Amino acid sequence: MRLNQKSQIVEEKQYLLTYRPPFELAEMVQCRVNKYSIIQYETNAYSVPDYLVGHTVQLKVYPEYFVVYANHEEVCRHKKIEGSHQYQLDIYHYLKTLMKKPGALKHSLVLKHSPDLKAHYALYYKENPREFLDKLDQYQALPKEQLMEQLSQNAPARKSASLSQEAEAITEAIEAARELKLAYICEHSQSYLKEANQRGLNLDEALKELLREEVTQRRERSHQRRINQAKFHQKKYLADFDDSVFEEQPRKQLRELTSLEFIKRKENAILIGNPGTGKTHFSIGIGIEACLQGMSVQFVNAPNLVIQLKEAVTQSPFVRFKRRFESVDLVIIDELGYLSFDEAGR
Repeated sequence: MRLNQKSQIVEEKQYLLTYRPPFELAEMVQCRVNKYSIIQYETNAYSVPDYLVGHTVQLKVYPEYFVVYANHEEVCRHKKIEGSHQYQLDIYHYLKTLMKKPGALKHSLVLKHSPDLKAHYALYYKENPREFLDKLDQYQALPKEQLMEQLSQNAPARKSASLSQEAEAITEAIEAARELKLAYICEHSQSYLKEANQRGLNLDEALKELLREEVTQRRERSHQRRINQAKFHQKKYLADFDDSVFEEQPRKQLRELTSLEFIKRKENAILIGNPGTGKTHFSIGIGIEACLQGMSVQFVNAPNLVIQLKEAVTQSPFVRFKRRFESVDLVIIDELGYLSFDEAGR
């Protein structure tokens, strides 16, 4: 077109190509739907409507989400999971099948991985899964927060008596734990039961987990107390002891000692070797392992033991000193050959 001439854009417009929108930044992926109506994408599991079991679907993957197509029609979409080996399941993908078999809801994979729904089901609808599914179908168009609110507000009235019974049972259990001096349960029961409720655990399951945690915590405190009472001057573990530097015969003997059977048989073990060969490391490792198995241990180096013996003899508390060593399962005496002793020490 020449300058200062009338534009001919109107006449030329009919020859222009149709405007193309910007290209979408998306990746196309094909996935097979397994028997659980789940597809795997980047190590994570996502649900699709269960009528697609056994079919191949197409994923249009965007940076933050993806759309699932079957026969060129959109069937669902998912926000991408940031972690790995996780599930993102939509209960509405299974609703029609569950309506036919409402009893299968309790142990279903989709309920297990839907903590909010599981909590409401356990609290209000455990005895009537059909009613729970009907309400899900009724409020299907609602956002998640409003759905949860409707499930709570329209819950069966008969559950209120059960809730009061559960609250009474929880109170009695906490009082019993306090009387039995179960420290972990007394301290963490309220916060733990609240968390269990959010996870959808019933009272029996929650109390079982809480008791298991009490046992674990008590066992760990017992182990730590025994290790502290043993008075190791440093912590060394058998897992860190390298026995590959020894010949086969001493290596076999050392491994026999790690079974701790010599303690049960009330036998002595003497470790003899050059400085730096790991005698102290191994003996402390044996002692800590004994503590972890519920045994009482006393660690002392030979020079200090002689000094304590001499003081006990001169100050006449020898019987008490003797009982201190008689009451433990294992006594470890370190540095026996490093220093010479006077006549009294011998």
